Amino acid sequence: MGLNEYTAIEGRARRSIMNHLQGVGVDISMSQGSEYRNQEFPRYLRHWRTVRGLSQAKLAEKAGVSVKHYNFLENGRSKPSKSVVITLGHCLGLSLKFSNSLLTAAGFAPRYRKSELSSEDMAYVKSVLDRILAKQEPFPGIVMSPTGNLIQNNIAALKVFSHFVSVETMLEFPNIYELFFADRGFKPYISNWDDLARHILSFVKQEVFELEAGNDAYRLLKRLEQSANFESDWQNRLEKHDDKPIFQIKLQK
Repeated sequence: MGLNEYTAIEGRARRSIMNHLQGVGVDISMSQGSEYRNQEFPRYLRHWRTVRGLSQAKLAEKAGVSVKHYNFLENGRSKPSKSVVITLGHCLGLSLKFSNSLLTAAGFAPRYRKSELSSEDMAYVKSVLDRILAKQEPFPGIVMSPTGNLIQNNIAALKVFSHFVSVETMLEFPNIYELFFADRGFKPYISNWDDLARHILSFVKQEVFELEAGNDAYRLLKRLEQSANFESDWQNRLEKHDDKPIFQIKLQK
């Protein structure tokens, strides 16, 4: 049997096997030498590694994988296992929400359930927040969404807000971040406004990162950036990157 004839027979045999596997529902997308093409997971992984200031080698060491394997994961050449994704999320110090996003980007179901504060499942949490706000008196306390939309507040918060801005202004800006950025809002009274604004922008960018284009949060971020009018390298001037909304606000009138 000649080489060409053997090659033709081998090719027909391979096609027959592939057709059979597809017929019984077996995924053969990775069996023909093709690379893992999902770029969402690499994008997320590269983003969070950069935010945390880690090299590929350092993160690979923390996660207990080889540098070569990690490089393949970040460049989309290898598909991660669910356990590796969970480990990487832990090593990156991601919140439960962002850990879910990392899992989803890798093609896995979210590990942690998400519920609206108004849902029945969250009734106990809502009652705890109510008590916290009440106990916070006479000091101000507010509850807001990750992108700054005001959900609830205590009486002291209203008193503090009204000391600096009018009720009309508060109604005009139901988003707390926009209220902080507005010239008619808190901006003239925040002595550390530049530093605060950079931290808020950084946090909102983290929130927006996992959302689909066109989400209202993208428009919020654009409005905040236009209002801040910072230099293009504003993020490099942050003292540290953090995905937790912990801001120091210095008010004076």
